[in-house]
Amino acid sequence: MIFWQQLRRSAAPWVILPAILFVSLYMESVAYTAPSHYGVESGESTIYALAVIAPAVAACAAWDSGRMQSVRHMLTTSSRSRWSLLLLVGTPIAALESALLVLAIFLSRINTGVFPAGAGWTGLAHVVIIPAEWAVIGWYAGKRLPKSIAAPAMAALCWTWLTMPHAMRNGWLRHLGGFIDGTSTITDVHRPEIYFVPWVFTSCLIVVAWLVTRSGFRPGFLAAGVGIVVAALFAGYAVVSGWGYSNPTTVRAYSSACSGTSPQICVPPEYRPYIPQIRQSTKAPLRALADAGVAQPKRMEILSPSKRPAPGVWPLDWSLPADDAGVVSQTPVDVIAGSAVEGTAAQYGRRPCGGPSAPELVWATAVAGNKDEVRQVTDPQLWGLVGPVLNAPAKQQSAWFRQQVLTHACHEEGAR
Repeated sequence: MIFWQQLRRSAAPWVILPAILFVSLYMESVAYTAPSHYGVESGESTIYALAVIAPAVAACAAWDSGRMQSVRHMLTTSSRSRWSLLLLVGTPIAALESALLVLAIFLSRINTGVFPAGAGWTGLAHVVIIPAEWAVIGWYAGKRLPKSIAAPAMAALCWTWLTMPHAMRNGWLRHLGGFIDGTSTITDVHRPEIYFVPWVFTSCLIVVAWLVTRSGFRPGFLAAGVGIVVAALFAGYAVVSGWGYSNPTTVRAYSSACSGTSPQICVPPEYRPYIPQIRQSTKAPLRALADAGVAQPKRMEILSPSKRPAPGVWPLDWSLPADDAGVVSQTPVDVIAGSAVEGTAAQYGRRPCGGPSAPELVWATAVAGNKDEVRQVTDPQLWGLVGPVLNAPAKQQSAWFRQQVLTHACHEEGAR
């Protein structure tokens, strides 16, 4: 009975419906491909809902804290313990966060085809911890400000801090807020530091909120709060300044699923059902490159960009089919042309560094695909270098291709 009374008086019932709408919009907007069945991605993709869950919970906590101002004396005079009363009052806030979290998990299950697994659980914990920390900040704000001001102010402040740094030139700032844009790839997993840093930074903000809203406020508390924020920013910068605009990752440990010969196709276990499709779609481009004198790989494998392929292995830069049938994300010709360049460079301990306009990549794309189509989209000056080679004997073409690969390749130490 008491719980339902608190729920009716809370801001949670008013917040939950618009929050559900915006969580659905956020989660739907990041579904680009067919389901990956990758548990890590499933857990981490729930972080996209953080931009809705954390502001909603912070605003609700600020409102409910302001609502309790008139009965705050009960915390000291009630027969119930202080912590049991706080737990009772905080239950609607926890229920709001739990409901939105369950929705995010459900939508992520639809997008990826599986529930969170492995390192994805850390991403899921992130969606619990950051909103809980902002709920505490909102609660402190509601103690000092009118609830009609504190609630929208906390929602705006939280949303701004989570999202706006991603539009700023200072790449390091986005790593402190906690809104992590992008998930782990099928070959590389986010390092746990990307979660720990915003957890610690936001806990520093909790201390600041406690200092500036506590009873018996003194100017020294404000100065101490400013000092904590400055120190936290400097410490955060020292940790994340080397990350740039991307999230640090480590190579994922897994056993590849392999099938067939000449060449053998190896993919992460989640992509095993796509092996027949990959083999069928790459047959013609591989045959065309073989006719032009390019040595065929023994194995094509989806590898981490930071992992050096063994001789005779072509890295397979293949991605899942686009979710929208009208969107063409990558063609088999593009996949095989890039693999040929990377695989040839790997035979000599190099990495390709020529970029998308490298002559060897244009040549491989023209050989593996439609020469006229490639000519139409290629710079005339570059085509003037590549075009004549296409009419040369196969042995001469392959020798030219190998020379161009090595000319534009980087040594392993200088590669990305």
